[in-house]
Amino acid sequence: MKTLSIILSLSIVLTTSVKAQTDEAAQLLLNWEKLQQLEKDEGFKSGLGKTTQHIQDDLFASLPGHPALDILEQTDPDQLTPRQAQELLYRLKELHKNG
Repeated sequence: MKTLSIILSLSIVLTTSVKAQTDEAAQLLLNWEKLQQLEKDEGFKSGLGKTTQHIQDDLFASLPGHPALDILEQTDPDQLTPRQAQELLYRLKELHKNG
């Protein structure tokens, strides 16, 4: 009777283990098939990098100018006195606080 119980227990453990491994193998196969399909897709292979770069270029090109950037573009820091540089910093800080 004890031997039968051990055999049944081992059978259950093995069946459970085999089922888990079978499920994992099936999931791995599905994932591999999806990957193969993605790699065959021409848009995925050739267009991903170009599309991303194009989107980024358009994104940054369409940003409105910020008043602080306009001020900085018009400023020649080599021509500023220490007092003028300090006033410029205060102006930029005020723009940041109010913007």
